[in-house]
Amino acid sequence: MRANLQPILIALTIIALFCGCASAPGPATLSQMAVAKSNEEAQRLYHVAPFKLRDGNFVTEGNHRVWDALTSSGGFDVVSKVIFDRSGSVVSIEVRMQSSLMVL
Repeated sequence: MRANLQPILIALTIIALFCGCASAPGPATLSQMAVAKSNEEAQRLYHVAPFKLRDGNFVTEGNHRVWDALTSSGGFDVVSKVIFDRSGSVVSIEVRMQSSLMVL
């Protein structure tokens, strides 16, 4: 009986890996990915890479994990929103630079 169980367990493990049933990356890994993706997009758009781990935090919105961040660069506020699906894949990245208007 035990000899028959081993191939079944191996097959289930392989199926779980290929169907995405294996565990998704944790918050620390997703945060690092969000910082990297945000900086890539900010570099492409504005030629800066201002985001750090401490600048953002995660929230859950439905089936998605969302990393929202706010930082500053060169006197401008820079915001990022990175959306991950349940498996930890990036769904979208939005980076915007906003001017800080001062009223005197």
